[in-house]
Amino acid sequence: MRKAHRRLKLTIRALVLSLSMIALLVTVVNSQNQKLVPVQFPEEAVALEAVWGKKGSGLGEFNSPHHLAVDADGNLYVADGGNHRIQKLDPQGEVLAWWGGYGSAPGQFKQPWGLAVDSQGNVYVTDAFNHRVQKFSSEGAFLLGWGKFGNADGQFYFPYDVAVDKDDNVYVADGYNHRIQKFDSQGNFLLSWGRRGSNTGQFSYPCAIADDNQGGIYVSDGENHRVQKFDTKGAFSITWGAQGILQGQFDRPCGIAVTEEGHIYIVDSLNHRVQKFDDDGGFLAFWGQYGHKSGEFSHPAGIVIGQDGRIYVADSENHRIQVFVE
Repeated sequence: MRKAHRRLKLTIRALVLSLSMIALLVTVVNSQNQKLVPVQFPEEAVALEAVWGKKGSGLGEFNSPHHLAVDADGNLYVADGGNHRIQKLDPQGEVLAWWGGYGSAPGQFKQPWGLAVDSQGNVYVTDAFNHRVQKFSSEGAFLLGWGKFGNADGQFYFPYDVAVDKDDNVYVADGYNHRIQKFDSQGNFLLSWGRRGSNTGQFSYPCAIADDNQGGIYVSDGENHRVQKFDTKGAFSITWGAQGILQGQFDRPCGIAVTEEGHIYIVDSLNHRVQKFDDDGGFLAFWGQYGHKSGEFSHPAGIVIGQDGRIYVADSENHRIQVFVE
């Protein structure tokens, strides 16, 4: 009964969202002259290129994949959460390597969640339910780990995601501590910012983090339904978003990807879509809706842009990776 009720709610939500996006015109009030002005929704922004995976534990199969990362060779790393492992795929979706397994020993995971690759090709993983970060070689050899459960400096409470800047400093979205922590590449604590709240610079379950290689750090502020931008020392810059289904609004935003051109892609998880913005938060495009067909999403989580411009989305509850091109 609960499952049927949930499916009905998701179907109704998808219908409402689809109708909102299909509508050619809506009217809003222009704050400068109080006139009603038309706002036009864009057409689909991307084309679907490939779909990889299905639910399972075999190689190339997934169980609730979370965040993603790419390396300089175009290989894709997938935090295969429910299988407690990392899978490394080539640009054609073929499995090159995997590592992990359920547990708390070095190299094991309890729900790997976030991923990032540094300038040397090393892979950082937020090991969510072990409340730590682990660092590996590109082939999965364990290098080091740090963190434990807690709220002191260098401790974590369900770390959601990780990002690395051009100097190989490591930023962790420390989800249930509602803050960002910054470390050097050896796991030494440098600084932190944020606490629980809804003011600028505060967070409510930050879900994802990304670096733009220009000194900007973007954070998906999940239950505040917004994106915030900071510099590398945690100084607040800009924010955008509010809860809703219209363009530029979010329902539990999660994965973030930033291109060299300054475009920001946000996985709008509970609206089952991806939205694209400029680097000032100006809305550009969107795609996706709830469903199980190719090009549709069910609670998407992570996103990353390859050097060839391909867009990879972890379609979490459809247990697959979808690949798009603009």
